[in-house]
Amino acid sequence: MYASKANAERGVATVQAVLKVVTATSPAAAGDTRFETFKGLDNRYYFHLKANNGQIVLQSQSYASKSGATSGINSVRSNGANVARFEVREARDGNFYFVLKATNGQIIGLSEMYESKANAERGVQTVFGLLADVK
Repeated sequence: MYASKANAERGVATVQAVLKVVTATSPAAAGDTRFETFKGLDNRYYFHLKANNGQIVLQSQSYASKSGATSGINSVRSNGANVARFEVREARDGNFYFVLKATNGQIIGLSEMYESKANAERGVQTVFGLLADVK
């Protein structure tokens, strides 16, 4: 959990930058919604949820080990079954994003940026639905 909104936003920017330069270790087949786990250039492990259209709809924090990332995926699966665990937030630039929180309040998933709160809320519903069917 971040101590301030500014720290959380820096965390968002860092994860997005790392995700742009990593190679997935378990690529999704066309048409499959699935989690992909990968090792970043920082030698830490990450995962993201990729929709059947190929779009990344949820990304993780970093983990020291692949097993840690796998535990994170399991936490996203269980906590993502409760729509109340999603929270839409406004970034400093006026865009919106959402986070998925574990029962302890820790952020375990982060969305892309959206131009409006309504779009971010639709994103929550999309991810909530995808998590019910993901492999």
